[in-house]
Amino acid sequence: MRMDTIIIALIGFVIVIIGVGTLGLSTITAAVVTRSNRSKVFLGLPGVVALLGAALGMVGSGLLCSAVVSASRSPECRGWERSRQEFTVLSNRGWQDSGVMLREGQQFRVEYVSGQWTYWSGTLAPFDGNGDSYTCGRAGCCEPLPGGRKGALIGNIGNEVFLIGNGGIFTARSSGRLLLRMNDCDSSLADNEGTILVRIVP
Repeated sequence: MRMDTIIIALIGFVIVIIGVGTLGLSTITAAVVTRSNRSKVFLGLPGVVALLGAALGMVGSGLLCSAVVSASRSPECRGWERSRQEFTVLSNRGWQDSGVMLREGQQFRVEYVSGQWTYWSGTLAPFDGNGDSYTCGRAGCCEPLPGGRKGALIGNIGNEVFLIGNGGIFTARSSGRLLLRMNDCDSSLADNEGTILVRIVP
């Protein structure tokens, strides 16, 4: 939130407090004047004090509302709203662009939200982003990440392919867009089924 917005909010808050105090003073004044023998002379004083308190309260409330609206429209707030993005990863597609651009050295978080998938529809039961227990891990494997569990959620930034699974905190080793997919061979995507919903927090 910008400093000028904070100052406006504080001024508005102080004015509201003064207004409430003034209204309280008008009540006391009205009680005193009512019991006084000089009530005819000071008959309008409680009303004037009450009007002043009401006016101060309205001005303070207006400043507070203005500060709240300004804060909600600020780039910082809009940036925070955009900072959380959900993306559905399809099991039968190759690399899919999440739309999230990352800088080299930037930390980001990927969270598993929901969904299941399988790389062998009708034969192998669906699983979450951690994938199956099978790992190829030998020369000639066709998976994008041979050392990772088959069917797991994996990511790609630039030339780096890394395991995501059910999520975690990662650091981009190069600048680029975050790509996502299931860890399965390109030639075997046709019999895949299911989706995984993730939340990306740059």
